[in-house]
Amino acid sequence: MEIGEFVKISEYSFMVIGERPHGNVGGIAIENYAVAIDSTGNLSGGRTFRKKLEEYYNLPIKYVILTHCHGDHISGRQAFKDADIVVSDYTPTDKGRFQNALFIKDEHLIQDGSYEVKIFHTGGHTVGSMFVHFPAEKIIFAGDLIFENLFPPFGGDPTCNPELWFNALDEIKTLKPIKIVPGHGPFLTGDKITNHISNLQKLRSCIKIAIKEKLKPSEIEITDYYGEFHPRWWSRTLPHWLSFYSTIDKIPGILEEIQSKSRDQNKILLSKMTVNELKVLANHLRIRVSGNKKKIVEGLLNYIEMR
Repeated sequence: MEIGEFVKISEYSFMVIGERPHGNVGGIAIENYAVAIDSTGNLSGGRTFRKKLEEYYNLPIKYVILTHCHGDHISGRQAFKDADIVVSDYTPTDKGRFQNALFIKDEHLIQDGSYEVKIFHTGGHTVGSMFVHFPAEKIIFAGDLIFENLFPPFGGDPTCNPELWFNALDEIKTLKPIKIVPGHGPFLTGDKITNHISNLQKLRSCIKIAIKEKLKPSEIEITDYYGEFHPRWWSRTLPHWLSFYSTIDKIPGILEEIQSKSRDQNKILLSKMTVNELKVLANHLRIRVSGNKKKIVEGLLNYIEMR
C-alpha cells in the first residue's frame, strides 16, 4: 500500500496524510529513538510508514502510540512488533490483540534525555481516545478528536461520549499548541481548534432541540458548520448523540434505583431500555459490552452485583 502525502510539521515531527478512508499517522524524533503515532489502516501501509519514519530520522522506533482502536488507525501495528504499543486501558476490544502493550488509564510520560512526549487519555470520540503532546515544539497529535475540514466529526461509535469530547478539546486548547495533527485531514494551527469546538457546540444544540421537539434524526438540520459535509458520518452520528443526550441526564436516577432492587427487578428495569440507552449507560460506567440486548443486560447486571 502506498501511503499518503508526507508533511513536515516541525524540525522533529512529521505526519503522513491518510488517503480516505485511512487515518493520518505521525512521527516524533526525540534523543535516542523515534515515536510513531498510529500505524495506518493495514500491514502494508504500516511497513511503508515505518520505513519512512526510520529513514527520515535515522533512529529506531521504540514506541507506537495508538490514539484509539478504530481499524484505520491500528491495523498496521504488526509492522511494529518489536516496539512497545501504548494503548488506552479502556479499549473496548480484546486486549490480547496488542503485543508488547502498555495500557494507560489517565496520563503517561515518555522521557528521553531532555525530551518529553506526553500522552493524555480523555475519551470522547471513543472511550479509549487519547491525544499526544510534544511540548518541545508545542505540537499536538489529536487522533480522531479532530477531523479537519470534515463535518460532522465521526461520533457514531457506541462508546462515543460527546461531553468527554468537549473536555478533551478544551484540554488541547489549554496547552496552546502551535500546530495540531488531526486524525483525518491536513494539519491545522492551534488557534483553529475553536472552529472544532464551535462545530460540536452547534451539533449539541441541534440535538437538544431535537429531543425537546421530539424530532427524528432525518428531521434534524444544521447549515452553519465548518468543513466539508460528510453524509454517512452524519447519519451514524445523529442517532448516537440523540441516544446519549436522551439518556445521560437519566443515569443518576437509574443508578439510584438500581441500588435498591434485586437482580431480577434490575433485569426488568434494564430490559425496558433500548440497546443504545444500555450502551450509553455501560459507557458511563466504563464497562465493555458487546453482542445483543440480552448480553448487554447480563453484562450490566454482573457489574452491578460486583460493586
